[in-house]
Amino acid sequence: MVSNMAMGFVVCLFAVMVVFPGVEAFCFLSGPTGPGSSCEYEGHVFASGSSYKAPAPHCVECSCEDGGMSCCGYGKNAGPVNIDGCKQVNRPNSCELFFVDARRPNRPCRGFRR
Repeated sequence: MVSNMAMGFVVCLFAVMVVFPGVEAFCFLSGPTGPGSSCEYEGHVFASGSSYKAPAPHCVECSCEDGGMSCCGYGKNAGPVNIDGCKQVNRPNSCELFFVDARRPNRPCRGFRR
């Protein structure tokens, strides 16, 4: 039997896919194990009803409900971002998006504003 949380997540994900068909994102869901159950992510245990924002290099935000965990990437792990004339640079110790000029990588991207 599918829980209300899992069904709500699926409906929401479907709605986002219909409204934004060209957008990609990084999300995952683990099934609920029972009322009040805790969740585990990367060796950390979370109480039911809690949420967690993992720093770099993970860059995911997770919430736990009855043993079911839903996580979505944020910042550089939210999904691909393309800016004309720019190149995305990975900073291993940061979740922030950072872009440089594609032709002159020693300069910040002019089309990108934080």
